[in-house]
Amino acid sequence: NTVELALPLAGTKARIEEQGWPLSRFLTHGEAGMAAETEEQRRMERPKPFPHIVVMVGGANFPDNLDQAIARQLASDLNTYATQRNGTLHFVTSPRTSRQVTDALLENVPSPHHVHAYGGTADSLDRSIVTSADEIILTSDSVSMVADALAMGKPVYVYPLPRSRRLIHVVS
Repeated sequence: NTVELALPLAGTKARIEEQGWPLSRFLTHGEAGMAAETEEQRRMERPKPFPHIVVMVGGANFPDNLDQAIARQLASDLNTYATQRNGTLHFVTSPRTSRQVTDALLENVPSPHHVHAYGGTADSLDRSIVTSADEIILTSDSVSMVADALAMGKPVYVYPLPRSRRLIHVVS
């Protein structure tokens, strides 16, 4: 089984700023301002297989679909990818990630990989996880997540979510 990640992207902070794109949510590597160390952060820093692969999970956003079955497939596909790369996955959910999708990830992501559920950790922890990434994979539902990830200056890949085949056009 080969996992193919669509749209390999690369960018640097300077390139993002040059284009006038917002750096909004995530700190760039080396910036100060990390919150006090927590048990979760200490666990993140323990030696694990490299590379550290951060997976930023959005939510269902027409036409992209993301439900429990797709979350299970995402976990399986990326577990295969991480095994091939001898890496560790860190799934980070967002405010748009449904509880059902988060639960499916929690049930299907094996150790040594982790799921960092939105609301369970501070925003600064999410930043520290993303900052420590060797590469970043995002679900295809959010262009703004892609822009934020590109600001990190690390390899960025987009995991294509299945798309709805039904488009309804209203003609007035």
